[in-house]
Amino acid sequence: MGRILGIAVVMAVLAALAPGRFGGHAGKAGGPLQWQSPARTSAVGQTPGDHLLFGRVVNHSGKTIRLRAAAVHVLDAKGRRLTTRAAFADGFVPGIMLSGYGELYGGEASSTVGREVVLRTGQAAPISAAYRAGDGRRAAVLDYGAGRLALR
Repeated sequence: MGRILGIAVVMAVLAALAPGRFGGHAGKAGGPLQWQSPARTSAVGQTPGDHLLFGRVVNHSGKTIRLRAAAVHVLDAKGRRLTTRAAFADGFVPGIMLSGYGELYGGEASSTVGREVVLRTGQAAPISAAYRAGDGRRAAVLDYGAGRLALR
């Protein structure tokens, strides 16, 4: 019985010191940003694994923050990164939305639209992302480098 109690104590300490690292899940959302309203996601055409995400984020911290689109990743429920391309821009961004169709539609990655955004306290910015969630995987979290936002 003592050994089981010891294992339980060690697991409790690990969970308290590093939440999300030992539980095999995407981890609790947190950081300076919050959704202005829930993000919208949708499948792209006839491809069940390809999705688009649109939303607006607000800086609720007490300081100005700089965000880079290259640091944005969509995670599944186990915290694994899904292939993601993002921009801090409203609507259609060819380098993001056509990431799989560059040769046909000119959706090359060299687009500079929405690569960085600076948000003062209370400011909002749009975010768009294209991501691939195949093999029954489902998007659960948006990791933006300085924190995470849950997807519903």
